[in-house]
Amino acid sequence: MDRFMAQSLEHAPGAIGGNALQWFQEHQYIISTWNRLFKINYFDFRAKIKDLAEDTFKDVTVIRGPEELREECLKEGDAYLVPIDDDDWISPRLAEALGKQTSTVVSWRMGPSRTSSSKRFSSLPQRFSSCNYAFKKSFVQQNPNTQKLLFYHNSSLRYAKSLNLDCVTFQEVLTYTNKTLASLVTLSVLWAKSSSQAELATRMLNEAARLAVRPSTKKWHYHTEQTAKLHRELLKPIYL
Repeated sequence: MDRFMAQSLEHAPGAIGGNALQWFQEHQYIISTWNRLFKINYFDFRAKIKDLAEDTFKDVTVIRGPEELREECLKEGDAYLVPIDDDDWISPRLAEALGKQTSTVVSWRMGPSRTSSSKRFSSLPQRFSSCNYAFKKSFVQQNPNTQKLLFYHNSSLRYAKSLNLDCVTFQEVLTYTNKTLASLVTLSVLWAKSSSQAELATRMLNEAARLAVRPSTKKWHYHTEQTAKLHRELLKPIYL
């Protein structure tokens, strides 16, 4: 492990999930490439993105792993549980929409990613993806299989259909998958397209520059501009 990776892992707790951290430990030179290119440490950047995302989680019960699920199931009340990633955003309308429902499962449309390497336009009805469905907590508490499958999107959908669970689907976009340069999806695709560390660095720079441009379309949350600003900060050591 070189000093760039060691430096990054010191910042890892709280900035990235366990599965993603394991993936990057197995592909250390991706993180090393990032830290050679950019002033902001990789996990520090992830933490900044996480902070922006968490600001949108108000009034919705989000769960980001088995530990949070276990903690939530011990609490009173019967909220909808929304499996979500650290970099996903929630519309202010979601809490209101869920508050009017009584069905076991609710799903909705999800806005697409901005990254050129990811084509996750997960807005089709009856498709569970990164952050576009919720289960009633009472059902999850009573059905251990649901607890195991809740974070596996396709498996959750098949499970819900196999039990003929009542499911309401909204056509409104209520979440947004914010795939930044630091996303595992983005970096893994850039890595797969690169034949060398130098080529990976070039692809990372190009993608950062593209994401640093303020989006032309307005979203329902100001963080779209905030993430563009963070990508501009990544590029400062290179161009200033």
